[in-house]
Amino acid sequence: MDAYTLHIATAFASAMMTISLLGLFIASPREYSLLDWSFAGLCFLATNGLTVLVFHFPQPFWVAPVLTNAFYFAGHCAVLMGVRRYFGLKTHWQFGVAVAIFIAAVHAVPWVQASVANRLLLFFPLLMLISGLTISVLWRYGARELRLACMPLLVLELLFLLQLLLRTLILGTSAEMNLTYAGSQFFQTSGTLAIFVFLSLGTMACATMVIRRQELELRQLTTTDPLTGWFNRRALNDIAVREFERSARTSSELGLMVLDIDHFKKINDTYGHVDGDAALKHVTNTCALLLRGYDYLFRFGGEEFVILLPGSDDECTRKLANRLRVKIQNEPVTLGQDRVNLTVSIGVAQRRERDQSWLQILERADSALYHAKQSGRDRVAFHNGLELSQVS
Repeated sequence: MDAYTLHIATAFASAMMTISLLGLFIASPREYSLLDWSFAGLCFLATNGLTVLVFHFPQPFWVAPVLTNAFYFAGHCAVLMGVRRYFGLKTHWQFGVAVAIFIAAVHAVPWVQASVANRLLLFFPLLMLISGLTISVLWRYGARELRLACMPLLVLELLFLLQLLLRTLILGTSAEMNLTYAGSQFFQTSGTLAIFVFLSLGTMACATMVIRRQELELRQLTTTDPLTGWFNRRALNDIAVREFERSARTSSELGLMVLDIDHFKKINDTYGHVDGDAALKHVTNTCALLLRGYDYLFRFGGEEFVILLPGSDDECTRKLANRLRVKIQNEPVTLGQDRVNLTVSIGVAQRRERDQSWLQILERADSALYHAKQSGRDRVAFHNGLELSQVS
């Protein structure tokens, strides 16, 4: 493919990047990183559009290469800013503006004006720095569920950086290559081909990152209680089945608590539902302070909660339940103008060898909870599989 056709194809890829990501932003208006990436496509479109004009009309030096190079660097900076915004980091757009201004201003230096090779030797290291920063952000913050979605863009940036490094080594060690602006030498067309591939695949990579995060947010909405941040009842069965089967397979302990806020209806009737929600969050936040990072916390419904405790034996589960009860009792919450001491009743049960389903553990814990409430509330009761006993 000749240089002219390649620049037209790259301009088309830039336009598609701008239009595609802007269209995705219209469908997902909270994803502002798409605006940064759309702007990047617009900058690359300007670069290649001006280059195409060079083939038809002589352009003044301030247009080609000054403006084309400034737009080119602005495009790469916009990709970096979009990645930073995607992860909720400060974009530092002043850095991108400063880079573009620097690139435009440095063309006033006679050494830079002297040849294309001089400009490339100056600009390639700066491009590698921008790509390196983008790779660093993707690797550092694209962890866990987002890692796989971030990998295509990370690999693209890495390959782009490596080809820049290779071309820098060739340029620095070769004799005078007699390069011209928009020349057809393989050394230059290979760079245009690299940006064509980068834009074509980068558009899909950016869209993949956004779609993956929306998928995770949707999953969280369907499995998480929005008020407390605990798992909801829908998620309980899936997680409990998995933990029950793992416990049965490995003969490990599995504890379960059912926790209920005492006289919660009275709190709602006295202070209103807003303060009632505050009371719920107070209880769940207090519980979370004592629970382990791998315990599972569920809002079962209303003021009732389920806590699943992998690896917790009878004694540990009972002690933890009582510690939760005492901590909640001793930490009042402000409702309206009052400081209110909340209390909870807790039912506790453990997996037994004869259990066929986690629901049998839940039934025993629920019976223990009923026993605790019937015994006067602010109690912990335990069902050992045969009979009920009161812990405190």
